[in-house]
Amino acid sequence: MAEAANGAECIQLLKKEPVDIIMLDIDMPEKNGVEVGQWIRSMQLNIQILFITSHTDFFSFFQALKLKPAGFLFKENALETLTTCLTNIENNKTYFAPEIEVFIKDNEDKVKAYEIIYEKMQLLSVKEKQVLLYIAENKTTNEIAETLFNSYKTIENHRYNIVKKLEISGSNNLMRFALNNYDIIKSLVSAQIGNL
Repeated sequence: MAEAANGAECIQLLKKEPVDIIMLDIDMPEKNGVEVGQWIRSMQLNIQILFITSHTDFFSFFQALKLKPAGFLFKENALETLTTCLTNIENNKTYFAPEIEVFIKDNEDKVKAYEIIYEKMQLLSVKEKQVLLYIAENKTTNEIAETLFNSYKTIENHRYNIVKKLEISGSNNLMRFALNNYDIIKSLVSAQIGNL
């Protein structure tokens, strides 16, 4: 058994000493649990991931769920549920704490909406994601061009590519899509390319 003080240290430990099961705190410093989980999946390591959290931040849950964890616990009752969770994992079953199950069920529609937009956003380049976020913030093409140090024509090209990739018909519908999905877009862009 090994223990790491933060996410960066955790990754270094995993490079030296692979494990079968890992418990990741979503709020770990340096690299959070989701980022470590993403690294594990990107390296195609055969590790069962167990997330632990003390809050119900929707986007953190969404990102964690995308990694198909074997378990998900709340810190408040982790000691009582850990044994059951580990037993399930050893028997190739998942275990989500009852509170997590309720949270997921209560947010089922939101999860589906995030999933659709998440998949669409993967089609966009980093610059297109930035432009989409600024559109969602109701910025004009000129304002976006100024902010990103690009020409008006470059931003117009990005807008055209976004409309095409997201299969949206026209600029008005792009604006409507961006405004209606601002929270999701902001969360996804911030997570993927940092806070803008």
